[in-house]
Amino acid sequence: MLTLSICIPTYNRRIYLINCLNSIKLASKKLKFDFNVCISDNSDYSNRDIIKRFKKYFKIIYFKNKYNIGFAKNLLQAVNLSSARFIWLIGDDDLVHLNGLKIIKKLLNKKKNLNIDFYYLNSGNKKNEKILKKTSFNTNKIKKIKKCSNFNFEGKLSFMRLIDKKISFDFLGGIFNSLFKRELWEKKKNVLNIKKINDLKTFTSLDNTFPHAKIFAYAFNGSMAYFSKKIVSINLSRAREWKDYWPIIFSIRIPEILDEYRKNGLNFYRYYLLKNYSLRAYFPHIIYILLNKKKFNISYKYIFMNFIKNVFFINTYLSLIYYLIRIVKKQIN
Repeated sequence: MLTLSICIPTYNRRIYLINCLNSIKLASKKLKFDFNVCISDNSDYSNRDIIKRFKKYFKIIYFKNKYNIGFAKNLLQAVNLSSARFIWLIGDDDLVHLNGLKIIKKLLNKKKNLNIDFYYLNSGNKKNEKILKKTSFNTNKIKKIKKCSNFNFEGKLSFMRLIDKKISFDFLGGIFNSLFKRELWEKKKNVLNIKKINDLKTFTSLDNTFPHAKIFAYAFNGSMAYFSKKIVSINLSRAREWKDYWPIIFSIRIPEILDEYRKNGLNFYRYYLLKNYSLRAYFPHIIYILLNKKKFNISYKYIFMNFIKNVFFINTYLSLIYYLIRIVKKQIN
């Protein structure tokens, strides 16, 4: 069985996809590792010419959707294209670090890691707008990368221990940090609500915003995991079409991820602390959402019910004070 599939859902990001695949080409150069790349394409055009260009360097399975099936189903389909033991989901706007595949190969080949079902792979942030204008640039030239997670640990831990603000502020919401056993994913992918993942409106539910995180909560709740602190992927200051939707992502969807982990074994004490932390901008964001209700495709009833769910968390109320403090500090500076 193939060891690894790098699964990439893509949508109208041609230049980014070229750079992503080129980073895989550079990372796999002279490396003997049985992996392939699975691409599910939601784009308004075909990227077959790009696939043809990179097929001579590594195996690619490419599927072009006839129409836009939405982010959630596109992600699920990218994984469905694979028959490998492990899946690494990355975005089309992510880059594989030059040593990324070498690090992954070493992790998966360690005999003492045979009982690991889920790997957290650290990534790095790099702001460099000049790089964005180039295609097929050399990842050797990217220096001084800042780690996404500064969690000072390397090794095994329970999956639920990964649900920690020191590891990821979005609690595995970023797809590029997760490498996992496909078999366990397949067993639990049906936890997603079909109606919700078919909804093509933007971020109208947890299922069409963070479908992978919801599956993780059910598939790996009893699993042994591994935290790898070395940088495996690179996130540049790239296309962020979702930035205008940040209030609903940050203050509604991310806390909902924690609700799913709680249902699947996250202890109440850690759940309370982490969810309280995730609500640190709640009231200002809710006010913004209410003022832009049509844009967010959200009803007053939904917002009210969401507030009721968060009524016992102190940051639900302190978030307004935090916001006012930030405003005062900006005025002073």
